[in-house]
Amino acid sequence: MKSKYFLIFFLLTGLIANAQKTANSPKANATKSNVATPQTFNVVGPINYESSLIQGKLILNKRFTKDAGSSGYTLSYTLTSSNDRSPIKDKPLEMKLSKDFYETTFLKASPEISDKSASLNKFVTERNISLGDEKGWIEIIRYFNAL
Repeated sequence: MKSKYFLIFFLLTGLIANAQKTANSPKANATKSNVATPQTFNVVGPINYESSLIQGKLILNKRFTKDAGSSGYTLSYTLTSSNDRSPIKDKPLEMKLSKDFYETTFLKASPEISDKSASLNKFVTERNISLGDEKGWIEIIRYFNAL
């Protein structure tokens, strides 16, 4: 009698383990969702911290770098493109969160951005986006990536 219960228990355990293995496989997860979510990253080192704020056609990164000889950190933002032919693909654009930077540098950073400058300007004015903070720039980059 005990051997029958042991055999049933063993079979059920095997079936459950196989079902969990199938449900957690990458192939099963890939078929569940067709929506591609941007992948962000964090890089933590002894003297810096870098984080991807948004990814897509344009990638906005934020970096804290430890100042040499002090306990302070410097905050910087960089913008790169996932387009292989873009000039900011290999050499990231050092960003400043300001209206002046937006008008003079950002809109002329690459041909792909220049071509969409009219719609970007319209988006910024309609939504009254602040160009002096990170949240506003994330909205702009997200909008550009959706175009």
